[in-house]
Amino acid sequence: MDFLIHKIKSLQEHKTLSKHQRISLAITEAIDAKKLGIGDKLPSINLMVSKIGYARRTVVKAYEVLKEKGLVASKQNKGYFIIDTNTQINTKVALVLFAYQSIQEDFHTVFTEALGETYRVDIFFHHNNIPLFKSILKSIIGNYGKYVVAPIQNEALIPLLNGLEAQKLLLVDRYINVGPNISYVTQEFQKNTYSILEDYKNVIGKYNAIHFIFNPSNDYSPEILKKVFLEFVTNNSMKHEIYKTMQEDKVKKGILFFVKNDSCLWPLIKTCKNKGLVVGQDVGVLSYDDNILKELVCEGISTISTDFKRMAELAAQHIRENTLMQEIVPTKMVWRKSL
Repeated sequence: MDFLIHKIKSLQEHKTLSKHQRISLAITEAIDAKKLGIGDKLPSINLMVSKIGYARRTVVKAYEVLKEKGLVASKQNKGYFIIDTNTQINTKVALVLFAYQSIQEDFHTVFTEALGETYRVDIFFHHNNIPLFKSILKSIIGNYGKYVVAPIQNEALIPLLNGLEAQKLLLVDRYINVGPNISYVTQEFQKNTYSILEDYKNVIGKYNAIHFIFNPSNDYSPEILKKVFLEFVTNNSMKHEIYKTMQEDKVKKGILFFVKNDSCLWPLIKTCKNKGLVVGQDVGVLSYDDNILKELVCEGISTISTDFKRMAELAAQHIRENTLMQEIVPTKMVWRKSL
């Protein structure tokens, strides 16, 4: 305590530092000097006010800055404690995604690499489960400098998201209208997907029917995709079916399969092989969300996909620059031989 108070008072000579910066810098230097370690309790706000004469809000602001860097955590009715000694971290970021699928893995990898070593990224997965999503947000609110969240598109969750400071929140992947001043880097499902299907309707139309394998409860897909599909096949008078899992008896020559979930895509490819059906000739396959495996299998699987790596780069840019960002990353057709 004496070391800390002495250090804060010595920093008063540095007129370029604000009062809260003097406190946070003094605590950081105390950590570096090993005067404070993990588990150590910081002086109470009231004690700091009495010892150094700063306003209470100034001390609180200094402690909150250290929380954002991941050095300090607060415990209700117990005060503030040191939880990390890596003082080189600029900001601690909470990254809340759907699940550790390949596209989410790509996002996480590019995002953390683009931020660099001076940012600490803690990752959480909610699996499109509302109680889990609520639990994660309640546990992280107030403990991070930035919150990068792939939200569940449920309006009942808006008040919970509004519990995060607007300038600290970035929505990624899916959009939900939290407010006009919220940053987002998301994809758009309805107009983009319909437009792509229309652009390729002559290719799609060469098949006898189009089957949509779609189970939103398994792969966190937005229900709007089902609406888009039905609108497209209805407007173009195409024979179609929708079912939730890959069914071997449905795999026949002349069918185009539109597959949202990769867990259904690979069994479909295997079934085609077992039945002697050539993908791209006997049957067509159109998948959603691109990855490297789809470049290699069956001389390439065509996909409708957003560039998740670009999304991650923009998200990292927002964190570094700390400015309002509202971007929709385009969805595009990646044409390969499966069609």
